[in-house]
Amino acid sequence: VWEYCAELRSVRLRTHEERLGLELSSMNTPEQMAQRVNNAAPEALMRLPWRTAQHAFDVLSRTGSSEVSSLFTAIDAKKKLISMLGGILATAQAEADTVMPPLAAIAG
Repeated sequence: VWEYCAELRSVRLRTHEERLGLELSSMNTPEQMAQRVNNAAPEALMRLPWRTAQHAFDVLSRTGSSEVSSLFTAIDAKKKLISMLGGILATAQAEADTVMPPLAAIAG
């Protein structure tokens, strides 16, 4: 939750979006990813780095549980991420040091 910068000898509290991005980046199962994406606030998803969104799509595309409820949860998560792509790409464009990704690179 906290970030330490040795150069500046400072500590700061990470934003909700940063914590969500770190959490999503560490997830490796479609079920975990779908649950976290579906529970996330739309405002936080819109501010995700595009590489995190790409990772989320990659994980959600993997074969997971064959239970019907898990499949529907993954579909809902993909729909939610797709609806947030405008904000994700706007965030990427606003960052000066980030090269804009092609849309196909994010959504696969």
